[in-house]
Amino acid sequence: MPLVEKLHAWLVSGPTPDCDDILAAALEKAESGWFERLVSILVQRGRAASWAGLIGIYDRLAPDVRRLLAADQNKLEEALGLALKAPSASARLNGIRVFKEHGSPRLLFLLVSPLRDSSTQVRVAAGEALRDAANAYFQRLENGPGAEQLELLGMKRALATAAQETLRTYDLHHRNEALQVAAWFAAEIGPAFWEQLNNLRSRAGHVIAEHLQKWDEPRMAGFFIGALGQTAWRSKVIPILQAWATTPQIIAMLRVGHLLDDGEIRAHAVVVRGQTWRRFADRMDDIPEGLRASAPRWLNSISLTDTERCELLGAWARSSCGPLRRAAVYALAENESTAARKALRDVSGGVSREAQFARWVIAGAMSQVNAQRARTEVERKIQARQAAFTPPPEEPELDTSFPILWMACRRTGPSERAELLRTIRENSDVWRNRLRTMTQSADARDRLLFLQVVGTAELAGRFRRDVESLLKDSVDSIIRLAGKLTCGLPVDESPGDAVDAPKETPKLNLTPVERGELKQLLDRLESDPDAARDPAVVARVREFLQSWRPNASAELIGSRP
Repeated sequence: MPLVEKLHAWLVSGPTPDCDDILAAALEKAESGWFERLVSILVQRGRAASWAGLIGIYDRLAPDVRRLLAADQNKLEEALGLALKAPSASARLNGIRVFKEHGSPRLLFLLVSPLRDSSTQVRVAAGEALRDAANAYFQRLENGPGAEQLELLGMKRALATAAQETLRTYDLHHRNEALQVAAWFAAEIGPAFWEQLNNLRSRAGHVIAEHLQKWDEPRMAGFFIGALGQTAWRSKVIPILQAWATTPQIIAMLRVGHLLDDGEIRAHAVVVRGQTWRRFADRMDDIPEGLRASAPRWLNSISLTDTERCELLGAWARSSCGPLRRAAVYALAENESTAARKALRDVSGGVSREAQFARWVIAGAMSQVNAQRARTEVERKIQARQAAFTPPPEEPELDTSFPILWMACRRTGPSERAELLRTIRENSDVWRNRLRTMTQSADARDRLLFLQVVGTAELAGRFRRDVESLLKDSVDSIIRLAGKLTCGLPVDESPGDAVDAPKETPKLNLTPVERGELKQLLDRLESDPDAARDPAVVARVREFLQSWRPNASAELIGSRP
C-alpha cells in the first residue's frame, strides 16, 4: 500500500481534533482530486470538529455536502461554534455565512466575539448577521405571532442578550449596525442600556444621538419611550414622538406599554399627541388583539382632556373585545374625575365582571365622598369653636401661668385652693398635655393634685385613660381617688386627700398559688376592658382585697356591679 494511502487510512480513524485540524488545513491548498477525497474523509469521520473543517470551506462545498451538513442541526450548531474560532479569517467568514443560512437564534451569542475580530471583513459580516437576525424577528412579529408566540419570545430574549453585550463592547468593535440593534431592544435590556449610554467614557451615546433622525422607525419605540425617563435624552426624543401618527408607530408604542409602569416615563408621556390616538379610537380592528389592552393605559397618560379621555374609555368599555373592555374599565377606575365616574355608571349595569367591578369602584368612591364630607363637617365645627374661643383678659398668656398656678395649688390648703382649681379646670383644653404629664411625675403630690383637678363629671371622661393609669400607683390615696373617678364618683377635696410623700403599700398575705391567681386576674383586667364587667372576676378581686385590707374593695370598686 502506498504511503499516501496509509496516511489517508490513518486520517479516517485517527484522533480528534488532530486529524480534523490536519484535514481542514490541507483543504485550503488541496488540488481538485485530493480536495474531494479530503472532504469525503471529513464527512466519513462525522464529528463536530470534522464538520467545523467543512464549514470553514463552505463556499467551495458541493450542494449535496451542504445539504448533508444542514440535515443534523445539533451537530451543525456545535461545529459552527468551532468554525467561528478557526485560525483562518476565511473560515470564520464561512462560519458567519452558515450562521445566516442555518443558525438558530440561541446561537446569537456566537456573533459577539467575531464583532471584535482582527479582520475587518469578519467584523462587518458579524454586524450584518446580527442585524439580519433582528430584522427577521421584527418581520415575523409584524406579520403576527400566531402559534409561534413562544418561539418569538425566545428570539427576543436571545437578541436582547446579544445586543446588550454588543453595546457593552461597542468601543472595541465600532459596528453601528450592532449598536442600532441594541437601540431596538432598549426596553428589553432595561436600566443597563441607559447606564452604558450615559457612560462618558463610551462613544455609544454620542453615535446614537447623531443617528436618531436616521434611525427613526417603529422598532425604536422602546428607545424613544424609555428616553422620556432620562433627563439627558428627553429633549432629543420629544420632537420625534410628537410626529408619530401612523398605525405601525401606534402599534409599536402599544408593544412597550409596560414602560408606563415607570412614574417618570408616565409623567412625560403627555408629549404624545392625543388627537392622533382619537383618530384610531374607532379603528381598533387595525390593532392586533393581543395589544388592544395596552391602549386604555396610554389614554390616561397622553395629552387629552378628561372629557375626551373618558369618552374614548367609555366607548372601549363597551367593546366586544374582552381584554380591551376590561382594561378600559380599569383605566376609568384609576381616573378620579367626574367624567370617569359618569362613564363607569354607564357600564355598571349587567352581570359581567367589568360591570361588577364598576359598581364596586362607584360604591368605594361614594364612601370616600361621604367620609370626606364628615371630615369637612368636623373641621368646620373645630374651626368655629376655635374662632369663638377667647382667652380670659386677665390671663393673656395662660400657658406661661400654668407652673405658677400648679405650684400655688400644691402650697395652698385644700380648703383654700378652690379658686385655683377652677382656673386650671376652665383652661384644661389649653393645658391638656401639661396635665397629662403630671401623671408621670415622680412627686406623689403632683399625681394626687391631677386627680383633684380632673375629679369632675365634665373632665373625668376626657382624662379617663390617664386616671386609669394611676390605678397601679404605689400610693394608697392616689389609688383610692383614681378608683373613685373610674367608678364615676366625684373626688372629695378634703384634707384627708392630701399627701406629702409616698407611703409603703402593705404587702398581700397570700400563698404562691393565690398570688398566681391574682396576677392572672389583674393581667386580664389590664388587657380586656370588658373583664371589669364580669361579676365573677369582680367578686374574686374583692376577696383578695379584703384579705389585704377590709375596706379596700369598697374603696376601689365602690358601687360597681
